[in-house]
Amino acid sequence: MSKMLKRFGKVVLPFLFLLLFVIFLFGGSGISGSNGGSSKPELSTEAEQNAWEIWSLLKEKGWTEEAIAGLLGNIDQETGGTFVADTNEIGGGGGYGLIQWTPKSVLLNHLELSDISGDYKTIKTQVEIIDWELSGVGRGYIPTSAYPYSGEEYKQLTDLKKAATAYEVNRERPRDPHPERQELAQKWYDLFHGASSPPSSGGDNTATGWKKKAIELAYADVGKTYPTGWNAEGECIKAVQRWINSGGGRFGVGGVRSGYINSGAKEVSKNEVQAGDVMQYESIISPDSFSTGVHTLLITGVNGDGTFKIVESNNPGGSGLVSATENWTPRPPANFRTVYWRFP
Repeated sequence: MSKMLKRFGKVVLPFLFLLLFVIFLFGGSGISGSNGGSSKPELSTEAEQNAWEIWSLLKEKGWTEEAIAGLLGNIDQETGGTFVADTNEIGGGGGYGLIQWTPKSVLLNHLELSDISGDYKTIKTQVEIIDWELSGVGRGYIPTSAYPYSGEEYKQLTDLKKAATAYEVNRERPRDPHPERQELAQKWYDLFHGASSPPSSGGDNTATGWKKKAIELAYADVGKTYPTGWNAEGECIKAVQRWINSGGGRFGVGGVRSGYINSGAKEVSKNEVQAGDVMQYESIISPDSFSTGVHTLLITGVNGDGTFKIVESNNPGGSGLVSATENWTPRPPANFRTVYWRFP
């Protein structure tokens, strides 16, 4: 027995020593794995996509995450939770944009004074203006005795609740205090904290089954004109319903929002959009109503630059014309938002 144990030891022990050495050398990293960096935020709505764009732009400018979150808490409430840059004051009034510059001419004047180039209706340009306002004196951000931080000091705050209220008091200056903006700031901080990049674009240009057929039918209609009016073939939503239903899908009746839900469609984020999905402009105030500004179109492809290939009907309104665009970007009217729907 002792001879067998000695022989066993001569064979097994060297192997065990080698195994322990390998584990010690590599620390088990090759076994357990690592994500190698910050996790990516899960963005499921257009508002989250817009908020992430603001977060990313200001991170590049050296703002702390807490300062950005404080700003987002304010923008959340100022835009009614949409984070849409091209937004007029909800309920009337002269406010406009992410932080509701009042009147709108303040934004336009700052754009001229700052020599910042770009479309004032976009998030990127408005974020540039927001940063510019905090980079000097006399630009709209005014330190107070309660929050005596200069604009540059604000950018480096590390208390997000203090940042939310400081921006509210020093820049927004509403009639009544809004402590709820602190909670909104916390919400955005929790979502984006430590993230280094957004989810990868899910642009799938390969439509199959009935969606492929629906796209073919849509392109076959391009250049044709149909009658317009209530429930007429040339209306944008009726055209999309015709292409989907004739292709073999099911897009039933209902309101602007309920029609999709009743048909089993689910809302997807902009980054998840695929060929065969449908874009819908819906009212922020009354999402299910067919109010002026509602528009529906079929997405036929996703481009590498984030634009879409689309087919739509009745643009311009009243024409009943079916047309195609190769590089389309959503620009919802004031007080509307862009929603993307996917049918089963």
